Amino acid sequence: MRRYIYIMFCFLAINYYLPTLALDENNNTITSDDNPAIADDNIVIAGDTAVDIHYFINDNLPLIEINTVGGEEPTFDPADPPEGCIGNSITNATKVPGRMYIIVGSDTLYDSGEYEKDESGLTIKIRGNSSARFADKKPYKLKLQKKADLLFRGNDSIYKDKEWILNVDETNLTNNMVGVEVSKQMNFAWIPTCTYVNVVINGTYRGIYYLSESVKRDSKCRIDVEKETGYIIENDPYYWNEDLYFNSSFVYNYTFKYPESEDVSEEQLEYIQTVMDSAEASLDDGTYPDYIDVNTFANWVLTHDLLGTSDGAGSNMFLSKYDNTASSKIKMETPWDFDTIERTTDTWSTVHETIGFFYCKLFGNANPEFTKEYIKAWKEKRDTVVDKIIEKMDSLEHSELAASLDYYSGIDKKVDYLNYDSISIQIEEHKQWFIDRKAWLDAAIAELEKETGILPAPYCYPAGSDAIYDLQGRRVLHPTKGVYIKGGKKYILK
Repeated sequence: MRRYIYIMFCFLAINYYLPTLALDENNNTITSDDNPAIADDNIVIAGDTAVDIHYFINDNLPLIEINTVGGEEPTFDPADPPEGCIGNSITNATKVPGRMYIIVGSDTLYDSGEYEKDESGLTIKIRGNSSARFADKKPYKLKLQKKADLLFRGNDSIYKDKEWILNVDETNLTNNMVGVEVSKQMNFAWIPTCTYVNVVINGTYRGIYYLSESVKRDSKCRIDVEKETGYIIENDPYYWNEDLYFNSSFVYNYTFKYPESEDVSEEQLEYIQTVMDSAEASLDDGTYPDYIDVNTFANWVLTHDLLGTSDGAGSNMFLSKYDNTASSKIKMETPWDFDTIERTTDTWSTVHETIGFFYCKLFGNANPEFTKEYIKAWKEKRDTVVDKIIEKMDSLEHSELAASLDYYSGIDKKVDYLNYDSISIQIEEHKQWFIDRKAWLDAAIAELEKETGILPAPYCYPAGSDAIYDLQGRRVLHPTKGVYIKGGKKYILK
């Protein structure tokens, strides 16, 4: 009978229990002596310095060490948008096989084993778009060959999965954490669970990352849609870089998260295209409650309004439809991508006003049901959500995890040439943001309530308008060369 001893360690503002005795892929107990990753002669290159691997072994910050077969590094080719599209991305990202360890203190909590397809080990590839292409600190996708719960939540029958993400904060160490914590207060069916980790790949320190569940279908622990007839899609600015997409009347088209593109039949494609066409058309005649889950749409944009997200094109707009029955409505799923939070001071988030998605027509709709739901959601949450977020921030600020993040931040900054403040300063800035933002939202939503959802421009841009907007939905008074929206349609200024 397996025996586990659990130790508590704190990450984010959540507590998980981690086993100090771990099992490999054959259910054999791993000890430090069995693990070549932490041998005494294992040297890691960290920036311009060579250090012993033990420098990165910490009781509060797990170490992920990945050694690929033959030391091969994941690579990609750059991908540039065709005319009329935006963004810079990557293509031909290589999936590199290897072995992974997760180490906390003196204990090896996980060992994937050497790579053997469908049996053990993992593959790693670079993921993302502009951050993947231009940042020195690359985000990664991990695919285990055998399911496991890399967050060690004590119930593998629920939480184990093959797909995991190593995310990066492009501005500091805490934006992702804050975004996830706010999202958890907003009543979504699923929000990814995450933890901070140090990452070493092929003997080189890659920085502090955010180990996270990925967006995918899993009825037990991720997005729950019916296996045969359900859908998870994304309104995707980078649709032009995908093998399969379908059209939207908005600026960006839709791509598939589930089913996988290669598994989508012609019948499925035709069905979801028809559904989304009907949902988008319903915004014009006010029948949208027949097609969309108004509550999830309201909570999603309210999350970004509270966070003050400035990126309209990169906010990862994930939607789902549980099955192909008429009673199954389109839902907004977990918010994602928090690199640009706390930037829209004294104004709405960009996604609130952008012409690139549902919200410009929902807030400006003759049917005020959505706006009423949005106002109701704020009134229900305003007295608790900010207090809970500040409480989480206070807990983290004085934790051993915060001390560990500060301890490694100096060497992390060298990886991507960032210059962020200490965790304590970051947390104080976050706390002040939410105090100020609560007051601003109170006033802005009071005005919204007076208007009962019938809003003036720029929320809805009439087809005959001569006004010019960029692809983020912001009005441009003096456009230069590029792609814009005019009269409700895209045009190219050369």
